[in-house]
Amino acid sequence: WKAPVAGIWSNASNWELLHVPNSGEIATFDPTKSNLNCTIDVPPNIAGLEMKSAYTGTITQNAGQTAAIGSSGFIIASGTFNSNASITVNGGVQLNGGTLILGSAAHTVSGNWINNGATVTAGASAVTFNAAPGAAITIQPGTINADFNNVTFTNAGGAQTTYNLSSAVGQQFTARGNLVISGSAQLNNAS
Repeated sequence: WKAPVAGIWSNASNWELLHVPNSGEIATFDPTKSNLNCTIDVPPNIAGLEMKSAYTGTITQNAGQTAAIGSSGFIIASGTFNSNASITVNGGVQLNGGTLILGSAAHTVSGNWINNGATVTAGASAVTFNAAPGAAITIQPGTINADFNNVTFTNAGGAQTTYNLSSAVGQQFTARGNLVISGSAQLNNAS
């Protein structure tokens, strides 16, 4: 992202490679390139999304613009990501700072969810953890406004998936709405 003014995702000139990031690329928001806001106005299909440390902008995902994020994952170190549509992450979510607003959409995560200091606002959202059969996934919710709303733990079939919920000091996994465990999913309380 190198936009000289706040802009839209679909404008190729807002990106350093002069094209909208594709499924083989990581969309990067780096304050040394631009600290300005981005509006996601088309459904992104990208390898990953990274909001680097010291990025102070806001990324707003418009309603109806479902995001597909690949195995490189979703990383927030700074800034705000405001979701108004579904996000599917075929990797992990790493929250080192900043703010993640989940809105009221349904989101799916296939990897670890590690929160090391971000504020997460669950809203009316639903998060499904759907890891590969036989996987062991860590859910570390964080300590700052890090509750979930509706949560489902499942797997794609086959061997059991194990979800290890962090019980580190100051961290507690909380689902304020529905909690569903389906398929061959097992929950563990991990230290």
